[in-house]
Amino acid sequence: NWFSQLFSNSLSQNHSVSISTGTDKSSFYASLSAMHDPGWYKQSSVDRYTANLNTTYNILKNLNINLISSASYRKQKAPDIGTGYRRCKRAGET
Repeated sequence: NWFSQLFSNSLSQNHSVSISTGTDKSSFYASLSAMHDPGWYKQSSVDRYTANLNTTYNILKNLNINLISSASYRKQKAPDIGTGYRRCKRAGET
């Protein structure tokens, strides 16, 4: 079956955690997340990791300083179009 040779039934996963706290003078927020998607094609997948950090400092009555930062890492595996076509053709040949 050519379909089962190229495609797969899979579930993606997404996980995240966050924390926040604060006082009258400052506030803090941080989060981490991870995502894994095995993809529909057997030769594809995506992994992504992200982190966020937000802080606010109340320096004066009318003056605040905000720090907003984020980082992300992504790893993606994509199928070779030519290889997939050849495999599909071979699977259908007799």
